[in-house]
Amino acid sequence: MVILNFTKESRGGFDNSIEKILEIFGDLWRSLEIFGDQNLKFFIIKLSQRIRGEIMLFLVISTPRPDKPSTLIEARSKYWDWMNPLLKSGMSRFVYARTGRGAVALFDVDSNETLHRLMNEWSDIMPAHMDVYPLLDESAAKVFLQQQEELIK
Repeated sequence: MVILNFTKESRGGFDNSIEKILEIFGDLWRSLEIFGDQNLKFFIIKLSQRIRGEIMLFLVISTPRPDKPSTLIEARSKYWDWMNPLLKSGMSRFVYARTGRGAVALFDVDSNETLHRLMNEWSDIMPAHMDVYPLLDESAAKVFLQQQEELIK
């Protein structure tokens, strides 16, 4: 694992730059601590995407099969065990259980392949129909709107 160590002396006049980089890192650095080197590729890709202002957000809404809830207690526990590291790493920004059954999760992933893998892992734990909605974050939506306005002028 790569470890970055900045001392006050080594930073010199770069305090603002380092703090800006740390803002960009956000939860990505914690994802390395949680997953170790296996998540290094995700970390590097997400860091470069955030620096460039690129974010891949997907809202996933699951509707499980209509099984008796009492038969799924173990599977529901496994689901939360699976989801917690994703939340800690930032790969899932949030997840909410739906009233009755199902869940809603917002994934911030590096590729469609990663989303595909996560949805398959989810389905292995809790078979469900999943609706997927690609999203734009606020800043990307504003940039898009501004570009559209400039085209009209």
